[in-house]
Amino acid sequence: MLPSPNLIENLFSRVRGMARRARPLAGGEMILRWTAAGALEAERNFRKVVGPLFFLELDAALRAHDAAIRSWA
Repeated sequence: MLPSPNLIENLFSRVRGMARRARPLAGGEMILRWTAAGALEAERNFRKVVGPLFFLELDAALRAHDAAIRSWA
């Protein structure tokens, strides 16, 4: 599990802010461009995940989650 959802919330907040700048009738392609711009802006504030153990824990959690989903189906 990620230590904090702040990274994800920050990304969503930046993307929302950038998407609001697009004109309402700009079309889907322009909205995608603004979304990408917001994601790139948020990326500048991301911190590096330190330590290989985090990735081992993340991998194990994702595999367990996938197994649980498969067992529900």
